[in-house]
Amino acid sequence: MNQANIDKLVNEVLAIEQEEAEKAGTIGYMTRALIQATLPHSKVDGHEFKRRNGDFKLTILADSDIGLPYGSIPRLLMAWITTEAVKTKQRELILGRTLSGFMAELGMIPSGGRWGSITRLKDQMKRLFSAAISCTYESESNWGIRNVVPVEKAELWWNPKTPDQAGLWESKLLLGETFFKEVIESPVPIDMRALTALRQSPMALDIYCWLTYRLSYLRKATQIPWGVLQVQFGADYKDLRQFKRRFLNQLERVLFVYPEARVEYKTSSLILLPSRSHVSKQVKANNVIKPIINQKDQNIDKKSVQEIDKILEEKYLEYRLNTIVEIIETLSDEKERHLLFKEFDEHLLRKGLAEIRMNIVKGNHTNTVKEELYRFVNNNWHHLLDGLKSYSDFCKTISK
Repeated sequence: MNQANIDKLVNEVLAIEQEEAEKAGTIGYMTRALIQATLPHSKVDGHEFKRRNGDFKLTILADSDIGLPYGSIPRLLMAWITTEAVKTKQRELILGRTLSGFMAELGMIPSGGRWGSITRLKDQMKRLFSAAISCTYESESNWGIRNVVPVEKAELWWNPKTPDQAGLWESKLLLGETFFKEVIESPVPIDMRALTALRQSPMALDIYCWLTYRLSYLRKATQIPWGVLQVQFGADYKDLRQFKRRFLNQLERVLFVYPEARVEYKTSSLILLPSRSHVSKQVKANNVIKPIINQKDQNIDKKSVQEIDKILEEKYLEYRLNTIVEIIETLSDEKERHLLFKEFDEHLLRKGLAEIRMNIVKGNHTNTVKEELYRFVNNNWHHLLDGLKSYSDFCKTISK
């Protein structure tokens, strides 16, 4: 990555770190099928494309006059479609009256010309909305297939020459019924800001969505051979070494955005380690505060629930920051504690966090110090957090 791209990515990351997706209102969703087996990264000749992931095979069929969808834009479109379907619970999705307004939701800036963003978006929308998807599951003893049409009907009334001008009618999509049910029953939560930060690379988008999905349920270290990853992510790459270099290069970009992801790699495989999910799965207040609220008060309003939720989240944050200090202070192995502090200091030096280092030297264990310490331990010494209560368990403790 050149310096300009690094600076841009760092700014995106700082914005993500400042506020969790749930609080920022930037939670989005991606359909699980397109995480298990991804779309083409670059233009593909013909009108059939296949990707395999274990027993799962994804086949995309396109109109031969239009072609297959490829690149970042179809991925951004699918994230938008999935997110809107989950939020609205409606098969018909309204894209809005202006092209520029819709492009802003995708993180795109309208530009004209043969290679401009408007032309590319229009082309990829045609390719994606006219495609049909076939999902096949096949093992030694079982076989099954599901044919899916993502978009049953599309009505786009925008004039590409005047992207800011509202059309006479609203542009809209009608999702295929099978696709719609699949989307709302098992969506994968993602942070839309991460997609915006990684939108220049289709492989980075795929890796981010896949890591977010896999690490949301991973409970033990898992090795994945490079050959398996090539089939899932890099069928376009015939040479395994070339694919591996490309994958690790894009993984570096993803880890900028998702630093909590704990990933290692060897010559033969990539290793995933249990990590914090990039999109918080904390149970919200209306599911966990019932024991706290006086059961006689059956008429508690939504505003009160939100206020209690905020108090609980603040208390949980305080508990988490204090507990991380207690865990480290009570480490029985002096060598382990010394190594942890040494690595933490090196981490602060790398990130240029001189103020935090100075506070530590002075013995000022501020919340800023504790927050950085927690992030470091969560990323590098995750096993120390095994005894940390989850948000829901913490709330249950308070209610007793």
